[in-house]
Amino acid sequence: MLPRSDPQPVIRALEQSTLRRQYTPVPHEGDDGLFRQSWYAICRSSELPLGGVIGRPFLDGRVAAYRGIDGKAQVVSAYCPHIGADLRLGTVTGNALRCAFHSWEFARDGRCLRTGIGDPPPPTARLYTFPTQERYGMVWAFNGDEPLFELVDPSRPWSNLLLHVADPFELNNDPWVVCSNTPDWAHFATVHRFDFPREGQNESLEFEEFGVRRRFSAQLEHGTGPEVAFDVTVRGTNLVLVEGVSGGKWFAVAACMGLPQARKCEFFVATMIDRTEDPTPEAAQARLRESALIADRMGAEDSPIWNAIRFKPGLLTKADRALAQYLDQLRQFPRAHPSADFIN
Repeated sequence: MLPRSDPQPVIRALEQSTLRRQYTPVPHEGDDGLFRQSWYAICRSSELPLGGVIGRPFLDGRVAAYRGIDGKAQVVSAYCPHIGADLRLGTVTGNALRCAFHSWEFARDGRCLRTGIGDPPPPTARLYTFPTQERYGMVWAFNGDEPLFELVDPSRPWSNLLLHVADPFELNNDPWVVCSNTPDWAHFATVHRFDFPREGQNESLEFEEFGVRRRFSAQLEHGTGPEVAFDVTVRGTNLVLVEGVSGGKWFAVAACMGLPQARKCEFFVATMIDRTEDPTPEAAQARLRESALIADRMGAEDSPIWNAIRFKPGLLTKADRALAQYLDQLRQFPRAHPSADFIN
């Protein structure tokens, strides 16, 4: 008879391998001078009227955002390549941006169209132009020459929606820390007092190339409140869209996040309802206000934790399988900084 082998060394090796994986750091934004290639909220659309220009800190530098006469917003590097004047002090001429110092004008694609004195523009004189789009009452810029993915839209037509965008607040952490709340399903029970079955929650998440979705139902206030069906989508590392049905009526909350600097998050909350589900405009506005208060409450419950946490993967348990998978996705998420020479 062959001697029975001792399984303990194999078990210990597997445990050590799992621990090494759990403790592998998730790169923070700005580590090695790189940032995740995601969409970032720059400002509210209402802050950018026709012909308006504003400046914002972004990544490790500054950008300018402006709106041309065609109504389209554009985010560009903030510093004029001539002598470095800040273009937030410039003016919009048609769909171009003119520097306040020497009247160099730049097209939407970043090319210098003309100089104020009449000299031919140097061939290399250009701005970095970020792919730009508007969603959820926000202007977004993509960190890259071309978007790797698009922002997700709500399931209801935009024309049906009433939208409220709250004043932003700042968090002392990277936006992806907030996004990790979705696969961390246990915190909905412990922090937000949701009551739902524990079994099957890891399997309720559907991972995509650049995000994750989760569908579940819960009773609020530890089971004493109403039951709500949720559909949560994380797209990239800066947008969390929560759609729900409560009392037979649809609502949605979008957490839209910017990155004014490494390990800082500018946090915007957009609340939406479908106005066609209410009998009068007044009833729709009242429901929108009620939904916004609920969104504000949940943000207030999480914010102190987000601000104080030193997010570092540690001793995860079997309930954290989905979270561990999301952290692996974050480790592999594309990182770059093609605008580095322009925005600094």
